[in-house]
Amino acid sequence: MTPPRPLPGESVKAFAAFKRYLDMGEKRSLAKLGRLLGVSRQALEPWSVKFKWQDRIKAALVQDAEDECATEQRAKLERAREIERRRQQVQDTAWTTGQQAIRMARNILRKILVTRVVAWQLTWLPHVVRSPTRTANHLRQQLRPTCKS
Repeated sequence: MTPPRPLPGESVKAFAAFKRYLDMGEKRSLAKLGRLLGVSRQALEPWSVKFKWQDRIKAALVQDAEDECATEQRAKLERAREIERRRQQVQDTAWTTGQQAIRMARNILRKILVTRVVAWQLTWLPHVVRSPTRTANHLRQQLRPTCKS
């Protein structure tokens, strides 16, 4: 509970009695407080009226409820921030993993392409060895740009 402050003109004894009354909780009564302090209920009533104990208790309860709501709101906001931070981490990890997968796939495709080119070259090797001139002419014809009018 929010600690109360003494009102102007409220004596130390009256304020101490009010704090004790406030701390008694929902089952508080002037009669119970009087028994705790060793005085009559009638002796406490003037302080209760003059220093507006009931209004101050209501104000303290309202303040406590508002403080509790604000605390809950801060906790919810912090939780939302934490969830967003984790979501961003997952998204960043997914992006990085995707980029790595793309790089790996490109490397695999390059290796496959190199393997096929080497295999193709090896199929031509016997022709080149047997007839290098004919092979060269054939390749020139294959690589010559074709112009169509």
